[in-house]
Amino acid sequence: MEVSFAELSLRCVSDKLTSHYYELPRWPEALAKHCVELYRRFLWLHHQYPQEKLVPTRDIDECWHIHILNTKQYAQDCETLFGHYFHHQPADPANEAEIEQLQQQFERTQQLYLKAFGEELTVLQRQ
Repeated sequence: MEVSFAELSLRCVSDKLTSHYYELPRWPEALAKHCVELYRRFLWLHHQYPQEKLVPTRDIDECWHIHILNTKQYAQDCETLFGHYFHHQPADPANEAEIEQLQQQFERTQQLYLKAFGEELTVLQRQ
């Protein structure tokens, strides 16, 4: 069965990013929508390349954290999309070898993103 990533509701993420009560700097609505789409594509890449260690941009990671905090929805979405829980393993900033490896994995993520979507993976600029 082919999973429809386009139908995945990530409203909990976009609503949080644009909320007046958001703890971090609030996102403008159009930029939040774009960031959620980048996150959706990141999930799709993980589905297409499950053997790859994909590394998100900080913006995508922020969306991922919000999604994870909606625990029931995240667990259900993971089951639907991947057939298992998609774990998030934060990097240890004090571990230089791990940071070096993450940089290489991020470069691979960028290559796969370009191949899949025909555009470079963007890092969003908020003001």
